Order: sequence, then C-alpha cells, then structure tokens
Amino acid sequence: MVALRFSRNMAWEMVRTMIRLVRSEAHILRITLAGLCSVLRAGLAVLETKKYISDEVAREGEVEAYLRILTWFSNRWTIGKEYLARAREILGHP
Repeated sequence: MVALRFSRNMAWEMVRTMIRLVRSEAHILRITLAGLCSVLRAGLAVLETKKYISDEVAREGEVEAYLRILTWFSNRWTIGKEYLARAREILGHP
C-alpha cells in the first residue's frame, strides 16, 4: 500500500503542475502530445486506483481543473475523447 500511495502522490503532483501551467485551450498547443498524454494518463491512473486506497491526493478544485484540461485536450486530439470518457465514467459525471 505504501508504494501505491507514493505512486499516486507522484502522479497527481505531475497533474497539479500541469494545472498550474495550462490556463487555456491555447496552452494545450504549446505542450507536446507525448507530454500531455503521459500526464493526463497518470491522472487517470490516480482516479482508477482510488478504490484501492483511502488517501485523497487531489485538493479542492483540482479534479475539475483536470477535467477542464481533458476537455480542451479532447477538442484537439482523438485520444483525449477516450481519456475524458474514462474520467467521467470513474467520477460518475455525465
């Protein structure tokens, strides 16, 4: 459990950094596809593993900011639609 907790914290810290850097849909264009995919997928891993551990790594408003960035990303790249659909499924958002 310690390894999972540590991994989730590290992954969400990358998401947190992305949230601070990406302030608009235009910022998405300045970051490489590979970089965005790796960070956004790491965020999904955090959401997917929440059922196994009780710690809460996301601060208030961060999940919403993550979803907003996923939406912007999905407007640009098809894989983003898959990520967004999975995130919404996990979170129970329509």
